[in-house]
Amino acid sequence: MSTESEIINRLRILFPRIGDDAEEFNITPGFTPIVSIDSFVQGVHFDLSLISPHDVGYRSCAATLSDIAAMGGNPCSLLCALGMPEGSMTLAESLARGIRSLADDFDTAIIGGDTVKSSTLFVSLCVIGEGKKIVRRKGARVGDVLCVTAPLGGSAAGLKALKNGLNTFKEAKEKYIHPKPRIGEGLILSEYATSMIDVSDGLVIDLHHVLEESGVGAVIHNLPIERDARELAMSTGERPDEFALYGGEDFELLFTLSRENLEELRKKMNFLEIGEIVKEGLRFNDGREIRLDGYDHFKKDTLSHG
Repeated sequence: MSTESEIINRLRILFPRIGDDAEEFNITPGFTPIVSIDSFVQGVHFDLSLISPHDVGYRSCAATLSDIAAMGGNPCSLLCALGMPEGSMTLAESLARGIRSLADDFDTAIIGGDTVKSSTLFVSLCVIGEGKKIVRRKGARVGDVLCVTAPLGGSAAGLKALKNGLNTFKEAKEKYIHPKPRIGEGLILSEYATSMIDVSDGLVIDLHHVLEESGVGAVIHNLPIERDARELAMSTGERPDEFALYGGEDFELLFTLSRENLEELRKKMNFLEIGEIVKEGLRFNDGREIRLDGYDHFKKDTLSHG
């Protein structure tokens, strides 16, 4: 086992800016700072029997950066707190390399953090970003179009495939293990979206957050389901729409915008129109009410989403 100092000294090779008790950061003039924090706990958010420590670091970073994407911002810096039962240099370095592998893709520097002994392995990441025009959950208006950046349900299907030891459904497993935060899309959407959120806890519950904050309702006309989620559901006798509606951790962006901006936005990025904003309720276009459900830390005792 390694000491805390030995682990920190090793991590400084990966993260040269760590070392002091705190760190400074700069925001581009004319931009607004954005800060978010996420925590990921073994047995709640990840299972090391299913994915590697490197993948845990990557997924943790993706989920954290996705919160900045959902505000229409760009990530700038990260701070990381790591808790481990024992001082394992191998574990700490693998987690750190996973975080850095994605952070580097977005020029996001790791500028500080903390290491502690904990009975349960956990990773906490705080991201500092900036945005020129911040998009919030509140802002959806009656008549707005409801859209998502890509089909849903792949991550939930991937987790199920991993749990069941299936060798197929590689795209879904990749979606779960290496999700892509939609930073570029969020930056484009900051100029068009009236409201926005990332799909982390499931389409329905995340949409409910938008509707509740905005004081409106929604009708779903089209539910785009990822191919592997459809095929896995067919092979197990499950309903594919359950993966898309309630699965979560796709980290796609769910957003609303004025119909008059649809065609202009289509010229700049790919997205799918799935419904529209109405005065109240949450239902399909055939009149069926949509059950409110999704991941809740204090409601379900299952390995799932953050």
